[in-house]
Amino acid sequence: MPDDWQAIEAPFIVRHNEYYYLFVSFDLCCRGVKSNYKTMVGRSRSVKGPYLDASGKPMVEGGGTPLLVGNERWVGPGGESILQEPGRDIIVFHAYNGKTGKPRLHISTIDWTSDWPHAALEGGNPAASQK
Repeated sequence: MPDDWQAIEAPFIVRHNEYYYLFVSFDLCCRGVKSNYKTMVGRSRSVKGPYLDASGKPMVEGGGTPLLVGNERWVGPGGESILQEPGRDIIVFHAYNGKTGKPRLHISTIDWTSDWPHAALEGGNPAASQK
């Protein structure tokens, strides 16, 4: 893979309450400790969009509310899938060890506070402070 390869993960759409949520991973993936992949989300009342971030900016115009952003322990969290079950939703994603660059599968529950998803990342999730 070229060093400047930029990935845009296939989007993942789920419905929660009155909204459809578009989960997208973008930026650089698959580079170990140099990965800056992150998971962003937008929502819409229609499955066809437009999907807006928490500030109202359309995702097609560069918007997106951070859901998972790397930290010192884990970099490049993305490639997500969502499992919806009665009473709880789960996000499954990969991230790279911040020291060795080795990938690892992560699983977190999704907390739907104020109709926006929130997920945990071992070592802290900087996305929580970016909302």
